[in-house]
Amino acid sequence: MVVFGERLKYYRKRAGLTQEEFSEKIGKSPHHLSEIERGLSLPSLPIFYNICKILDVPADCFFMKDDRLFAEFATFRAAGILEQYNSEDLRKVFDIIHAMREIFTAD
Repeated sequence: MVVFGERLKYYRKRAGLTQEEFSEKIGKSPHHLSEIERGLSLPSLPIFYNICKILDVPADCFFMKDDRLFAEFATFRAAGILEQYNSEDLRKVFDIIHAMREIFTAD
């Protein structure tokens, strides 16, 4: 349950929604949403459906145990975002990504 809650929080924040805003959209109290995000409870199936719809996230992303699959979905989503940039801006984005990679892989 904790993984589900962590991912829900990640996707909610990525969507730029506070707990109050998101709980209103799904028809639950902020307290209930907080319990879900902390892994203390799970949403009902209709609420889960609304969560996926509102956040525009496939249901399986909440249940993937392999972080590699989670990363692949994030990459797929990033590709959709990058489509809006021109080639010059994309070069800058990739320079930043390359620099980040060097930081993370430095010994």
